[in-house]
Amino acid sequence: MKLIKFLFFLFLLFAYNYFFCMPRALNVNKDGLKNATKRDSLERAVKKSDIDTSRVKLLNDLGTELIKIGEYKNAVQYLQEANSLAKKLGYKSGMAKSYNKLGNAFWFQGDYESTLKQWLSAIKIWEEIGDKKGMSNEYSNVGLIYSSQKNFVKAFEYYAKGLR
Repeated sequence: MKLIKFLFFLFLLFAYNYFFCMPRALNVNKDGLKNATKRDSLERAVKKSDIDTSRVKLLNDLGTELIKIGEYKNAVQYLQEANSLAKKLGYKSGMAKSYNKLGNAFWFQGDYESTLKQWLSAIKIWEEIGDKKGMSNEYSNVGLIYSSQKNFVKAFEYYAKGLR
């Protein structure tokens, strides 16, 4: 009976994360035209931006928009640029966000190994800077990976960390 309750609890955590957290984290929007217009605006802003933290933010936002419209390879390119620039600038929050978004891009491509690598890298940075919201989000994301791989014990461990 305890096993059934435990499995049911894991199922609920997985369902909550899958149906509520991921779409909200990506701000999924079905209006492709609106996303394309926003993408164009972000691309122009990136071209005009200085090499500073605002450029990192713009590159991360552009990567998110490209994920929304399914242009994962382009998203990865911009997000890697954001990550590289954030590292160069010592902008840890920007690095963690780019790792998170890179993980999202890989997730939607079904590359769970790369997804896990990116999200674990984000966790490391969120912990370094003490960002509890960032840590909670990433722990839940990693729990989602382990749930999808049917490693429920590991998933539960990360979901529990995300709730702290």
